[in-house]
Amino acid sequence: MKLLEGRLGINKWMHRTGQSLWWPGMGCDLQQYVSQCQYCSSTTLTQHTEPLKATPLPAHPWQSSAADLYVTKGNK
Repeated sequence: MKLLEGRLGINKWMHRTGQSLWWPGMGCDLQQYVSQCQYCSSTTLTQHTEPLKATPLPAHPWQSSAADLYVTKGNK
């Protein structure tokens, strides 16, 4: 399956394949292909959650402040 080479993961493979091809049982076939891929099964990606860090409280009001800026017309 040349179209499926590239190690994209099942969701991206389904999207990419669905743009140009379709056949009955395509989802099951793709899941079977991914589950039998030796590379995919040996390199599972896991996301590690960063532990929360406590921030020190300021000694008096307005000692520390922060703002998130958001613009709708690009970076200006």
